Amino acid sequence: MKLSYRFSLAVVLGLVIVATSIPVRAAVWQVDPSGAGDFTTIQGAVDSAAPGDVIQVAAGHYVEQVVVTTDDLTVTGAGVDQTFIDSPTQLTASFIIGSYYFPVILVRDCDQVVFTNLTLDGRGQGDANMLFQGFGYFNAGGSLENIRITGVRGSILDSVPHGNGVFTVAVDATPHSFNMTDVVVEDFQKSAVVVDGPGLAGTLTRVTVTGQGAIAAIAQNGIQVSRGAGFTLDACSVAGLAYTGATWAATGFLGTAGTTVTMTGCIADGIQTSVYMEDNTASFTDGAVINPVGDALVAAATGAKTLVDRRVPQPVEIPLEKSGFTKSAAAMDITGSVFTGNDTPDSWGPAAISAGLVTFNMTDCEITRFERGFVIVEDGGTVDGMARGCSFLDNLSLAGWSNSFIDYDARWNWWGHISGPYHPVKNPGGLGFEVTDHILFDPWTMIGPGIIATVPDHGPVRCGVPMPVTVTYLGDPGGMAVQGYSVTFRITGPGTATVSDVADAGAMGDIGPHLFQVLDNGDGTLTVDDALLGATPGLVDTADMFTIAVQTVGDGEVGVEFVSYELRDALNQPLYAPLLGTSFLVDCIAPAPVTDITAATGHNRITVTWNHDDVDVDHYEIFRGLWYDTTPGVSAYPEYDDLPGNVIPARPATWAEADASPEWEPVGTTPVGVHTITDTWPDASSRGVYYYEVFAVDAVLNGDAAAANDRATNYWLGDTHGAGADPVPNGVVDAFDMNDLGTYFGTTVPTGGAGDFVDVGPTDDWSRLGIPTTDSRIDFEDLMIFSLNFGVVSAAKDQAPVPGAVDLAWRRIDAGAMALVLNGGQGLKGLHLRAPVAVSQVSPGALLEQQAGEFFLRNVGDNLDANLALMGAGKAITGTGELLVVRTAADISLADLEITARGTANQDLKVVSGVAPGSAAPTACALDANYPNPFNPTTTISFALPDTRRVKLAVYGIDGRRIAVLVDGTLPAGRHEVVWTGRDDRGQPVATGAYFFRMEAGPYHEVRKMTLVK
Repeated sequence: MKLSYRFSLAVVLGLVIVATSIPVRAAVWQVDPSGAGDFTTIQGAVDSAAPGDVIQVAAGHYVEQVVVTTDDLTVTGAGVDQTFIDSPTQLTASFIIGSYYFPVILVRDCDQVVFTNLTLDGRGQGDANMLFQGFGYFNAGGSLENIRITGVRGSILDSVPHGNGVFTVAVDATPHSFNMTDVVVEDFQKSAVVVDGPGLAGTLTRVTVTGQGAIAAIAQNGIQVSRGAGFTLDACSVAGLAYTGATWAATGFLGTAGTTVTMTGCIADGIQTSVYMEDNTASFTDGAVINPVGDALVAAATGAKTLVDRRVPQPVEIPLEKSGFTKSAAAMDITGSVFTGNDTPDSWGPAAISAGLVTFNMTDCEITRFERGFVIVEDGGTVDGMARGCSFLDNLSLAGWSNSFIDYDARWNWWGHISGPYHPVKNPGGLGFEVTDHILFDPWTMIGPGIIATVPDHGPVRCGVPMPVTVTYLGDPGGMAVQGYSVTFRITGPGTATVSDVADAGAMGDIGPHLFQVLDNGDGTLTVDDALLGATPGLVDTADMFTIAVQTVGDGEVGVEFVSYELRDALNQPLYAPLLGTSFLVDCIAPAPVTDITAATGHNRITVTWNHDDVDVDHYEIFRGLWYDTTPGVSAYPEYDDLPGNVIPARPATWAEADASPEWEPVGTTPVGVHTITDTWPDASSRGVYYYEVFAVDAVLNGDAAAANDRATNYWLGDTHGAGADPVPNGVVDAFDMNDLGTYFGTTVPTGGAGDFVDVGPTDDWSRLGIPTTDSRIDFEDLMIFSLNFGVVSAAKDQAPVPGAVDLAWRRIDAGAMALVLNGGQGLKGLHLRAPVAVSQVSPGALLEQQAGEFFLRNVGDNLDANLALMGAGKAITGTGELLVVRTAADISLADLEITARGTANQDLKVVSGVAPGSAAPTACALDANYPNPFNPTTTISFALPDTRRVKLAVYGIDGRRIAVLVDGTLPAGRHEVVWTGRDDRGQPVATGAYFFRMEAGPYHEVRKMTLVK
């Protein structure tokens, strides 16, 4: 049948190929070090592969150098930190550019070679492999995707400039495309990534570089683009690069020698010179420089002269003729980026240094906390360009420094005050931060009028919250008087304004009668007209003209942009003035939700903890909701789900929803970095189950729901009584609380009736700190919770239940008594023993009497219904011997018993039970049918062993999936019984349905079927 089937399938496939002309599929080669694949080495597969083939590499470590010379080849591992390509001690293959370069993975003279889903580990083998590289692409192209690169260095970090994570160089004057996506480079020596050579281009996306921090051994660089290459860097981040020596500078993003480097969304964190672009064209958009060790950004044109005495980077030098790649003009565009210094002396923000020509533009940037905010240096060359819409604040000495021959154009920026930057000659009345000569700024002086729009200085505004914008006339000390004005403006970005949002601010009305009106022009613009009536003297002094309540409707930057204006004097002659609009940010995006919320029970308190990265967070707000009875604030304690009007509070979707909901009340706030709070109550009158939501809230009160929440009781389950006659719970479960349990044990308590406060078990997770699932019956489940909390005085989440097993034997002592014997096993804390047989007495056995702690033993009713627990958290019965003795006139067989055993975390223990030692051994293995069958939820499985042997007894679903292992160990000869309680290995109840149980004992194996009916 197999041969026939395979032949017919091949025929069908052949027909499909002929009919549709589908080309033959590329081969897929399997590499597995165990020998299960086509090859045991990657190089073996590479050598056999053809263009278009895929090489799939299994998890494991491959100590080998890989050399690829075949086009269009894909090598994919099982995942980062699963498939490792480890450097051998000695590398043999290399490429030559004046010297020999030795990469762990060498791709040469081919294109479209892809490596993905693996880790390359250089293992510090640079000592024996001078000019050591991780990935080396030589005159080649392709891509790296989902890769981690580590250990590409010598055994110790030294001053030798090699050890590059990725080294891609093209010297063949042929275009090559090279891309990297989701690549991490760490623990390297000289540079993380080097892409070099004309004709080499591509995109580096989400490349993350982590350097060695501040070191004296070598000047490290993050990502280097050099000698005519052209690359786009998207969302790349570089951190921890700083050289403590006295010569070079470590650099995060380095471009040099005729390159084009486009950087978008890139971050430099803790870098000496974060961005250095020399003799090239570059842009830095929506990026950030934070925690710099030195300068933020340098754009340089070297020209023929030596640059100003400033530390420069040491790129990875390629020993080839560089003619045509150096001493060129440079261009740098910086847009929408943030540069935040560390208040370090002699530190610069963005800077242009030119011995040739540098075109240097800054737009919508924030530059703060440097010695000098921005710097323009002409060292025999020229700097051209402008700064617009930038903010230069809180820099130590100067907002801007320049020595340019033609003043650098820095008009329409924010210097900290509407009067402009301070300059001792040009603007002595300026209250903004200081600038030097050779900088063109606005206003030059305060001798002329102007119209300016301003917003309150309080940062971003939340979505839906109107932002008040004030339009102000800057008065004219020279005496020009404004009789009327007409100003047309529009709102840009995620904001709107209508006629009703514009209001008179009183500039004209404070002088005399006037006419104020607002017109909607129907094209997205509004015009505000105002004029004094009659011969009233005009407006001379500074005054607020009108206000705009800008309605925020989305996330992003909102602008108030002036389209046109007219100012008229008393003779209706035009007056002229510069107009400056404004902008502000609308923040609709909440910080990432908090995770791992844990609510920990205590006495009249709950301690809440959570995790968060603290990013974009102003503070944390904690809310609690109460499981209530019909009315919010009225606790459903102690019956909870038994009450017909019980309500669990609905989770709020946002901070604002929680703040407005009657089901939630604030607990308090914590600052950034504090991820815990303790909620307290003065006494036990507010007992209940409390739910907790934690919101990471930003400065404008955005806060989405947490990724998880938690709930807890604010009291110990089982703490029902104080000491002695004091009825007020005291935070300890002791003998007085056990008296309360004993009073009602074995009874049914009505909802709201006497005894309902001891109905605490089982809990939702079977632990001592879970939530009560009350059943109005005071029985073994309640006893287990009391026993687990007995003597507890501090809250700590229990560890996850660890499955275990105990070996019990049922032995007749005499004609009127039988004993339950503990033969072995650990962690036994509680037992529930039942049989439909009348008993006259259940008493503790010798082993139970020997235990160091207190125990609870009680039989409920006339039949055998024994409930046993050793008191105290973490305490278990130790030793072997008789646990309890049952006095009965009738014989109780092992098959009649239902046994529930619980461990120290209240988890179900597997019970291996059998006849007492000394009984006759069976002559052969046998697996009996379970009893009862069908069952709910407990059934007993019996089997016989003729001798001591290893036994495995497991339960399987009808799909063959293993559900629970009941026995897995060596057992003595005899008959044995195992009780299955209908739970899987995790302690979770299984569903109704058919199951199989299989026994393996040496060569013997048998399978039987059973049915669980609920």
